[in-house]
Amino acid sequence: MFLVSWLCLALAGWFVWRWLRRSPDKNPMEQGFPGLTLAVLAAIGLAAYWPTFRADRAAHRAGIAASVLLGERVGYTCGSQLGTFIDRNTDFAFGYVRWGPDGPEKHSKLRHETCGGLVDFLADLHLRGDAAARQAKVIGVHVVSHEARHMAGEMSEARAECQALQRNAPLARALGASEAVARELALAYWQEFYPRMGPAYASSDCRQGGPLDENLPGSPWNLAR
Repeated sequence: MFLVSWLCLALAGWFVWRWLRRSPDKNPMEQGFPGLTLAVLAAIGLAAYWPTFRADRAAHRAGIAASVLLGERVGYTCGSQLGTFIDRNTDFAFGYVRWGPDGPEKHSKLRHETCGGLVDFLADLHLRGDAAARQAKVIGVHVVSHEARHMAGEMSEARAECQALQRNAPLARALGASEAVARELALAYWQEFYPRMGPAYASSDCRQGGPLDENLPGSPWNLAR
């Protein structure tokens, strides 16, 4: 849709260019400013850009929230639908962080679907909706938390996953959710989604009193009491 916006901008520029280069010998009725055409193109362009604008705002808010929790500045970018298939770095992952010789970048790219759930969550700061909408919101917030652990220096997917689920509630609060909604989201991920994760992400050590338990107030097992 972002390409549609650029196409509308290019067409608008072409129409204005044609009008500026109009011949003085032509009928004045044929030299009118293409205001209606430009208005239509502007409307189409803005409508096409709106989803991208919302995703960019969501990524910005996620970066602010994660930075507060990490104590250092990090950021996120939302990928496009097309990027899901042409960006080789994602490997169809919900999000990723590049690593270099000096460690991880302080920036994460989120898959289009991940940002969709994040955008919807930020729209009402609640888990309202059908099962699919609720899942998208929970996953969207959790992936932000997960990628933040990689940006903090954690390479292991299983450890990053466990660290993230223990911070889902504080992240949701930092994004603006109420304590009740933050608790609901953290418990939903721990109880409904984490058990379905594969061995690369789920670990039997990620439990109350387990080796990966950081005994954080926002850990889902502490919230479940």
